[in-house]
Amino acid sequence: MTLYQMAYEQSPNDPLIQNVSTLSLDDYQDMIKRREQILRTNPQSQINVANLVFLYLVAEQPQRAEQLLSTMNTNFKESSATFIASFYYYYAYKQDIKKTLELINTYRGEPNAEYRRVKSSINILSGNINVALAYMSDELNQLPDTSEDFFNAYLLLLDLETKGKLTEKQQVHYRQLPVSEEFENRVQASYKLEQGDETLYEKQQQLAGATSAEFSQHVDLYKSEPYSYATIKKFNGDDRYARELGSAIEPAVSACQQTQSKAGWFCAGLLYLAKNDSKINPKSMFNRQPLLDYDSIGSETFLLTSPRFYGLNQHPDFKPLATSFINSTFGKWNPDLAIDEITVSNPQ
Repeated sequence: MTLYQMAYEQSPNDPLIQNVSTLSLDDYQDMIKRREQILRTNPQSQINVANLVFLYLVAEQPQRAEQLLSTMNTNFKESSATFIASFYYYYAYKQDIKKTLELINTYRGEPNAEYRRVKSSINILSGNINVALAYMSDELNQLPDTSEDFFNAYLLLLDLETKGKLTEKQQVHYRQLPVSEEFENRVQASYKLEQGDETLYEKQQQLAGATSAEFSQHVDLYKSEPYSYATIKKFNGDDRYARELGSAIEPAVSACQQTQSKAGWFCAGLLYLAKNDSKINPKSMFNRQPLLDYDSIGSETFLLTSPRFYGLNQHPDFKPLATSFINSTFGKWNPDLAIDEITVSNPQ
């Protein structure tokens, strides 16, 4: 953080330094002030404007976000930064699936990794399974190295298949997607983690009996799975891995606390992982309507079981609130994602 700030002081007009140094700040209000200053001195920095849109939404200043989006659509209409900023607004904040699909279908900019991730996942959440499968198949055949862009979509498809919601033809198409066995195994382990079962991930990563240091060496801390694994282990009485991850999650925990968890539903799991007494009142959480996860798209469909939400889903009032939320969003967009009955038990 010190080096980032030194770089900013020496080169305050360099777009890369502007962005990364601001990301390193601890305080959300400082982030907003810094990005507003950058906007005045470097209005052409698209990544700065996109991140400022996100900050305004988290700070519950949607009018300012809307004004910036209007400017972006005028000045950078087909840029990927405008696409992502618009995605924050329509999907994460407004939770408007029709506008989100319109954004995807009218985008004429570069079809980069962000676009592939969004297009595949949103079509699945909308019930457009055939569209998603055809798109994923075409992209993977042309660009075999892009499987990671479809990780989230693959996870959602696995969930639908497991629940018997894919047609026979869709199952065949899904199983024929050109991805590696290693990728499929990772998706399987991640799906088990979403159900509160850490055993497959533990086996794949050879973590049985691992010390805290060995855990850090074995796992990829840039993925979400180690945090889910550590949360499950903590829930079962072993908090060694949670303590090991303390420094890694500290910035995210700080962000969640500053925004009263408006940043996302995943804040509940982070607070649970970081603290001993971290149960969040689900009524206040649902009343705040946190932004939907813009990275792991659709992760909230696992609200009832996933360790990402252990700070919420242990509360006795949680199940009916979560069921109502899922059915009014994801279940409305795609009936196969609706929950008919509250039959899922608390974490094991």
